[in-house]
Amino acid sequence: MRRSRLGLNGIPGSWGFIPNLSYLRDRLLLARDLLTQDGSIFVQISDENLHLVRNLLDELFGKENFCSIIVIQKTGGLVQKLLPRTCDYLLWYSKEKDILKFNPLYLLKPSDSESQYNYLELENGFRRPLSSEERLNWGIIPHGSNIFQPTSTESANPTFDCNFKGKIYSQRWKTNIDGLKRLSDNVWDDVMGERDMLYAVQTNTKIIERCILMTTDPGDLVLDPTCGSGTTVFCAEKWGRRWITCDTSRVALAIARQRLLIARYDYYELKNPEGGPAGGFDYEEVPHISLESIAKNLEIDAIAERFNPKIEAALGDLNRALGQTFREWEVPREAEEGWPQEAGEAHARFLSLKQEKRREIDESIDRNAKPETLYDRPKKRSGVVRVSGPFTVEAIPAPMVTDPAEAPIPSFEEEEARARLNDRGGDYLADMLNLLQGQGGVLFPGGKKLALQNLRRLSLGLLHGEGETAQNGQTVRAALSFGPQYGPLTAFQVQEAVPTAKMNGYGMLIFAGFSFDPEAQAFIQRAPVAGMEVHFAHIAPDVLVGDLLKTNRASQIFTVFGQPDVKPVKHKDGTYTVELQGVDIYDPLTGETHHARGNQAAAWFLDTDYDGQTFHICQAFFPGDADAWKKLERALKARIDPEAFAQMRGTVSFPFKPGKHQRFAVKVIDFRGNEVVRVLPLEGAVYREG
Repeated sequence: MRRSRLGLNGIPGSWGFIPNLSYLRDRLLLARDLLTQDGSIFVQISDENLHLVRNLLDELFGKENFCSIIVIQKTGGLVQKLLPRTCDYLLWYSKEKDILKFNPLYLLKPSDSESQYNYLELENGFRRPLSSEERLNWGIIPHGSNIFQPTSTESANPTFDCNFKGKIYSQRWKTNIDGLKRLSDNVWDDVMGERDMLYAVQTNTKIIERCILMTTDPGDLVLDPTCGSGTTVFCAEKWGRRWITCDTSRVALAIARQRLLIARYDYYELKNPEGGPAGGFDYEEVPHISLESIAKNLEIDAIAERFNPKIEAALGDLNRALGQTFREWEVPREAEEGWPQEAGEAHARFLSLKQEKRREIDESIDRNAKPETLYDRPKKRSGVVRVSGPFTVEAIPAPMVTDPAEAPIPSFEEEEARARLNDRGGDYLADMLNLLQGQGGVLFPGGKKLALQNLRRLSLGLLHGEGETAQNGQTVRAALSFGPQYGPLTAFQVQEAVPTAKMNGYGMLIFAGFSFDPEAQAFIQRAPVAGMEVHFAHIAPDVLVGDLLKTNRASQIFTVFGQPDVKPVKHKDGTYTVELQGVDIYDPLTGETHHARGNQAAAWFLDTDYDGQTFHICQAFFPGDADAWKKLERALKARIDPEAFAQMRGTVSFPFKPGKHQRFAVKVIDFRGNEVVRVLPLEGAVYREG
C-alpha cells in the first residue's frame, strides 16, 4: 500500500470530487484485494456524491455483492435553500455475499414505542386495555401481568376461516389452521420485526462499532486506511479485534497513538481463555419469541389436550350450578356475591386450570424459542480494567537518494506519476517552491512563522531554491534544499548542501523533506555551522496527493520542530540514563533560541545503542497530556507500580548498559506528529553518584 490516504471512511471535503473519484477507485481496488472472502467494506459518504460512489462500488465489487445503504442520522443539518441535509450514508458491500460473515444486532425498543403497548394480560389470562393511570405509572400494574401490543397476523397466504371466541375471522393468515389454534392459546407480544436500518447515533464511534460487530468476530483483522483520530482502531481494540491503520498525516497518527495509550476498556469474559479473544467472548443471550415459533410449537397441542377436558368440565360444573351457559371467554374474572358454594368452587377450579395451562404454555414457548446472541453485550468481569494491547508505529521504507531529480517512481503509481512529472524532479521541485510561496514561509514552534519572500528556483548542487527573510530589521538570504519525493533526506545531502550554501554567502539553510535520516540531523548537531542557521522543515505528507490537495495560507505544510536538549548521565554501577531536559526552540523573528520544558513533548523514544542506520525503540516515554494519564492511573488503582508509571510519563530514562556502538539516539515527537532525532556519544556523559 502506498503512503497516502485511502478514502474508505470518508471523502476529504477539501478535495475536488472528480479527480478524487479516480483516486478513490484505485484505493478501493486495493481494498478489494485485501478483503477475505467473507469480509465487508464500508464507505461513508454524503448524499451529494452517494450515487457516484455507489456506481463505483457496483463496478468494483459487483451489484450482487451490495448489502445495504445504512442511513446515519446526524444531530442537525446545514441550512440549505431547500431541505437541510440531516443524513450521511454508509455503503456496505461484501467480497462474496453468499458467504458473508454477519452477526445480527438488536436494539432496545425506543421509548416512543411504549405508547403502542396499551393492553394488559392479567395473571389469570384475562386481557383488557390499560387504564389512564396505568399508562402513566407502570408501577401500579398488577404483579404477574404482561403489557402487550395487538399485532396483525395477516399475510399474502390463501384465505381461510378461523373461529376464535365464537366469531368467524376470514383473511390471509401468516400460518396454517393448526398454527392458529396454538396461537389462540397465547397471543405473544414480544415479536421482533425487521431490523431498523436507520441508525440514530451521537458519535461516529457507534457507527464503527456496529460495523465491526455486525461483520467480524473477536480476533478478526480490521483495516482502516484512513486513520484520522483512530476511532476505528479504538473500537477494534475495545471489541477484541486485531487491527491495522495507516495515514499520511503525522498529526493523525500522533493523536491515534495517544488515544490508544490512555484508553480504558472493560474486560470481557472469554469463551475459550486459552485461545484468547480469537476464541470468542461469552455473550449474553435472550430468547427470540416470534409468532412463527409459537405457531410451530407442537408442545402447545399436548398441553392443550391435557388441560382442555379439565377446563371444560370445570366450566360445565359452573354453568350447572348457576343455570347459565357461559362460554370460556365469557366467565367473569371474579365470583359474584350470592353465588352458591358449588359455583364458587367450580369458578376457582376453572381459573386455576386456566392459569396453570397458561404457565405451562409460557414455559414451553420460552424453552423452544431460538436463543439470540447479543454480540454487543459480552459478559463483563467486574473490577477489572483493560488497557490497549501492544502495538507498533511503523513507516514504509523508501530508497535513499541524494537528489529529488534522481528519485525513482514507484511502479504501482508509474502511470499517474509520469503524467504529472515530465522530468521526475523538475516539476516536483517547482511544486514545492509554489507551495512554500503560497504558505508564505515556514512555521516554527509557538506559532511563529519565518516569512520567505522573493522565492525563486535555484540549480546549485543540492540547493534547489533561495529567498529572503527579515530578522531583527535585517535581510537574510536563505537557501532551500528539498528532500526526495519518496524517501528520507539523507546525511549525504546535508554534507553536500551545507558547504555550498556557506560558500555562496547564505545566512540560513532550510532542508525540507517528508522524513529525515537521523544521521542527517546528527551531522548538524555534531558540527553547527558558524555564521549560518540550519533548520529542518517537515513537509506534510498530504502533499503527495498532488492536485487533490487544496491549501491556503492557514495550512501547515512546512513546519520546523525544535532541537532536543538531552543529557546523558553515567552512574556509579556503570549504567547510564538519559534526561530530556527540553527542546530548544528557534525564534525566526529574532534569531534567538528559547528553551521549552521536556514534559511538553507528546512522546520521546530512546535507542540505547544506535547503529547509525536503524532507530530501534528500546524505551518509550509519554510526558504529554498529564491529565489523561492521571485518569488512567486512577482507573488502574493498585494494579500498577506508581513509580514505574510516573517514570514512563517522565523525562528521565530507565538505566541501561552501554552497547557496542557506545552512542545513543533520542527521537522526540511533538503534538503535530513531527519528529526530530538527536544522536550523542556516551563518552560525554556527566558522572553522578548513586
